[in-house]
Amino acid sequence: MGAVPTIGGSNNTWGTELNAHLLVHASATTGVLHNIIQNSGDTNTYIDLGGTVADEVTILAGGQRLITATETTQNLVEINETAGDCDFIVNSSSNEAITVDGASGHVTLRQGTADPTDHGLTVTGLQTSGHTGYIYSNSSQTGNCLRVLQDGAGSSGSALYIRTDGTGHLIECIDTATPVFIVEQLGAVTMEGILNLNAGRISFPATQNASSSANVLDDYEEGACTLGLTFGGAAVGMTTSATSGYYTKIGNMVHVSGYLSLTAKGSSTGAASITGLPFTVYNSTAAYTGAQVSTSAVSYANQLSAYAEINTTTITLAENTEAGTRTTLNEGNFSDSSWVIVGVSYRVA
Repeated sequence: MGAVPTIGGSNNTWGTELNAHLLVHASATTGVLHNIIQNSGDTNTYIDLGGTVADEVTILAGGQRLITATETTQNLVEINETAGDCDFIVNSSSNEAITVDGASGHVTLRQGTADPTDHGLTVTGLQTSGHTGYIYSNSSQTGNCLRVLQDGAGSSGSALYIRTDGTGHLIECIDTATPVFIVEQLGAVTMEGILNLNAGRISFPATQNASSSANVLDDYEEGACTLGLTFGGAAVGMTTSATSGYYTKIGNMVHVSGYLSLTAKGSSTGAASITGLPFTVYNSTAAYTGAQVSTSAVSYANQLSAYAEINTTTITLAENTEAGTRTTLNEGNFSDSSWVIVGVSYRVA
């Protein structure tokens, strides 16, 4: 042990025994009895069993306070509160199992040598054996096992940021042993049970990300379209008072409704067509689709028919006699006050 322990010193002095390992003195300011274990000759490194208040233990090294534990109503423990790279470290097998860095706000729980750089809480697994990091609760209470709260006004950061650089799932939620919700790395989501949308919305991108799967809904869109009427593909001198239309596209099917009203039919001649469908009709004979039309001031023989032309954005108007003769309508079947109401559902290209 070196020199024989001595008792001496008073009034916050260290006494004269620089080689002593145990010093006892009373503070002139607090009256607290100090029991100090000190390295020989080093007044900057010691253990103070007394501190500035009763029931306090302080460990200093190099003049810096490393640990202060106080038995008060607060049960205060301070570790390296004045300086240093890390405020709290627990080492396990030469690896830092727990680290707390007050300057950066990092809290790290880990096995292995992974070094977090900018995260508030990092949990890592032992890379050599493939174990993962855990945030685990074995409590029977009704509270949350893990709660993430973004409580910074005006903050643009994410409340929860999840990333994987491996080949596994981004998120996997398991009920007992059954996966019930999985998020793949590229965003694909797999889930069991019923999907409840309390907000009542599903958002699709403006540009369709088409899928070849028969069981995948890859598009939804709502919008307005502008309908028109042509004779022989032209509408010279034609004027209208209404050309409005609406559509809803679900997957590869689109549903269109609209109203077209003329104030002058113009001078163009030829086959009559309604133009302005929002999407091109699929180019297959199986994609020919009948349209529903209602007209005023439009003449025809016996029956009026209409259908969406494949590989176009037009509807052809025709008349069918009881004798079975079909003739496409033309400018002669219309007047300057004709109007047409149309509805059609068709497969898109």
